[in-house]
Amino acid sequence: MFLGGPTATPVTMSWTERDGPPVSAPKWRGFGTIVMEAMVERSVDGTVALDDSPSGLIWRLTCPAANALEPWEQNSGDRKMELTSRLAKSRCEQQLEGRG
Repeated sequence: MFLGGPTATPVTMSWTERDGPPVSAPKWRGFGTIVMEAMVERSVDGTVALDDSPSGLIWRLTCPAANALEPWEQNSGDRKMELTSRLAKSRCEQQLEGRG
């Protein structure tokens, strides 16, 4: 469970890799894993789940929807929920690419 509290509206997004070479659990946690888990979790007060499925890596983030918005968008009223999914996806892509 993420730290947004029991009444926070959650948003969940995932990244699924397919059709690549078989995947197995890594033998150690490197910088990429730290970025994909701890840094993303802390930046949006959420939780990350990694699944090293043989068919490909699955990365899933759950966080309070409001935390997926930029600060200037926090008070945008009705548009807040409309933008949440698009902005959360963009924010996570930036984190994973090292731009966030």
